[in-house]
Amino acid sequence: MNYSLAVSATDGTCNTAPSQPVVLSTVPCKLQNVSAQLNCDTNSAVVSWELSDNVTRHTVQAIGSDGHRIDCTSSDHSCTLAGMRCGQSYNITVTALDGACDNSNTNLMLTSAPCAPSNVQTSLHCNISGGVVSVSWVQANGAEFYMAVAVSNDGHSYSCNTTTASCDLQELQCGQIYNVSVYSLAHGCGGVKSTMSQVQTAPCPPQNVSAIVQCDSESVLVSWNPAVDASLFIVELESESTGAISSCNSTNTQCSITHLPCGERFNLSVVALRGGCQSQPSSDLSIASAPCIPQGVNGTVDCVTNSAWVSWDVVNAAESYTVLAVGEDGHNSTCSSSNSTCNVPDLGCGRSFTFHVTASNAACVSPPSSSFQLETAPCALSSIVVVAECHSSVIMVQWQKARSGNSLYFATAEDQDLSILSCNSSASSCNLTNVHCDKEYTIIVAASANKCSSLRSPPYKIRTGTIINIMPFPSRIDV
Repeated sequence: MNYSLAVSATDGTCNTAPSQPVVLSTVPCKLQNVSAQLNCDTNSAVVSWELSDNVTRHTVQAIGSDGHRIDCTSSDHSCTLAGMRCGQSYNITVTALDGACDNSNTNLMLTSAPCAPSNVQTSLHCNISGGVVSVSWVQANGAEFYMAVAVSNDGHSYSCNTTTASCDLQELQCGQIYNVSVYSLAHGCGGVKSTMSQVQTAPCPPQNVSAIVQCDSESVLVSWNPAVDASLFIVELESESTGAISSCNSTNTQCSITHLPCGERFNLSVVALRGGCQSQPSSDLSIASAPCIPQGVNGTVDCVTNSAWVSWDVVNAAESYTVLAVGEDGHNSTCSSSNSTCNVPDLGCGRSFTFHVTASNAACVSPPSSSFQLETAPCALSSIVVVAECHSSVIMVQWQKARSGNSLYFATAEDQDLSILSCNSSASSCNLTNVHCDKEYTIIVAASANKCSSLRSPPYKIRTGTIINIMPFPSRIDV
């Protein structure tokens, strides 16, 4: 405030005229509404106050906790403290000056922006699913908490927060290069960024894995799409029944596993490696090796239909079975089945066949089983010739032998006294002995093979000493 002072004398009765007035200013009042606003980006502070009478200028002095000093002067209502050091608590004194009394001070405290974290380190945990990177740093002055941020080349970002000097970035994408920064954070400041550290995550699992079972070489060729961030690939083949594992490795996009046992199903997977880091396995692929050779193969002939029932022991990894019957005359017949029996049709009569069984799946056919032979039922005879001579005790019976097979033929003669004569042969004739002259014999011929018998020929009557030529039958024979 300003005061005008004048002096007059008095003797108790009279007063003199006042002297010339003198103006006197009081000490400036204490500054009001003093505040400081921190600019975190520039680490400077704007100090402001309300203007008061008779104050010609103001000085601002800031002293940090490390002794650092900054000053500014203003004749207005604010001034800027520039060049503050990070992470410091500053004691700020504002002084109002009027040219006479320069001791009106106001004090306040202000903390500068936090320092940036230093020595940022990254460590990739290759053995943890999802891609985890541990980030560590040296703690910074003035920081109340920290945020680590990883940004990939394609823009994906992940972060973690902590009040300590490390944290883990979770579930980073595979096969990416990330730029990692750490921010120091304090209330009132958005964050001060460290220098960047770069980390590359584990390779991605191989894609489009395919497998071709090579039946002849008992191997499987595995291939996959190339991966630009992998230096080695490992293929593992695990048996579903035994758990045994076979493997191969490659620096390109395919490799082969050999010596596959027959009749096994396998789960196949591929992993990619780079340095000490391994990808997650590719999606499981199920494959089967070639079926084993069928065992326990046997068969029986159906005498009525001239077909054959063939059976065998079921083998692992087989999806279907095929029976092939090969005839001596070149006639072949087949049947297929998904279980352990099959009926081979249309074999015809009087034929010998060699049978074997093969097992197959989507990839392979097994070698043929051990073979066995069967004969179908004999064909009916189309004609016979009977020769009986006088003064001979022998009747020769002849027939047309089937072109294939090993049928046994039986000739039987019965006279009026019901006496029986017989002979048999696998050839085309046999002799009935002990024949009496001037007897009437009824003769029939039948064939038998593989537990099957043909229908008997119709009976024929002959008197000894008479020659009977070819006699047709109504039935037809396939030979």
